[in-house]
Amino acid sequence: MSEVQGQDEYIKTLKQIKAVEDETQVEIDALREKVQKEIIKLDQELKNAITVANENGKKLVNDSIEDSRRKASLEADSIINEAREKSKSFSYKSDPKMIKELIQILLSKL
Repeated sequence: MSEVQGQDEYIKTLKQIKAVEDETQVEIDALREKVQKEIIKLDQELKNAITVANENGKKLVNDSIEDSRRKASLEADSIINEAREKSKSFSYKSDPKMIKELIQILLSKL
């Protein structure tokens, strides 16, 4: 009977090992599924973050361009107004010698 008892114990041990393997496999499968879902979630979050960053970057560029245009326009208006004011106080006296020199300078460039 001892031999039969040994075989029964061996079979019982094998069944216990198989049960532990099955439980472990179930846990591994559950963990694998959880990790895969997390990867999918992170991938979607990354795609969303890239989309938001892209949109924010475009908006920042557009805002910067518009701000630069506005500043350039204000500066140009300021320069034009300053030139207008200076032109009001500018007086020109005809000087034949200066006119001759200007004509020579202009003709020398040709």
